[in-house]
Amino acid sequence: MQEKYDFDPVVAMQAYRENQEKERELGKKRNLEAARLKAEAERKSAAAELQIRAEKEWIPVEARIVSVRENGAYAIVEKIRFEPTTVISKLGFENPGPPKRISEPIGSGLLCL
Repeated sequence: MQEKYDFDPVVAMQAYRENQEKERELGKKRNLEAARLKAEAERKSAAAELQIRAEKEWIPVEARIVSVRENGAYAIVEKIRFEPTTVISKLGFENPGPPKRISEPIGSGLLCL
């Protein structure tokens, strides 16, 4: 039967091993790509969570340094908030305008940074 179909078991085993090696390499590449995609998705998710948290919890501030000492700097710190405004167009329509910037002092005096 082997002679009829020109079958060589040594050549067949060698081809089988080469095929197995190619399959292993392909499996490694697939696993690495899956891990890369998973890590990228986790980074994007973490960035989105940080953005949501920032929008809810972070407070924009502005500070003016009053004096610098060996142990730090003293500053007047103000919280910044923006209020929406409206403008009337030339045709009489009410449109959103640029936000109004409002500063509110934080604390009653100097803060040490």
